[in-house]
Amino acid sequence: MRIEIVWVPTVPECSLALNIALCIRVKLAREMPEWKDYKVDILVKDGKHSLKKDIDKQVNDKERYTAAMENELVMAAIEKLIKEPDYY
Repeated sequence: MRIEIVWVPTVPECSLALNIALCIRVKLAREMPEWKDYKVDILVKDGKHSLKKDIDKQVNDKERYTAAMENELVMAAIEKLIKEPDYY
């Protein structure tokens, strides 16, 4: 089964778009462990961000996603966003 999540950043140049997409993936993994049985694509809605292709590639490529999650600074930012959505 395939699940596609399409989300819309607030502005086309949103500097937190990649972090937001990664937050979605992390939150899914924590709240719904069974989601790993599915092919999940997290996508920026077409025409809603100038770096859509890059963001989609980063968040949906297992190797890229895993590398990002191993980065302490990236994980700290994501944890902060998940716990305190008004942080930025």
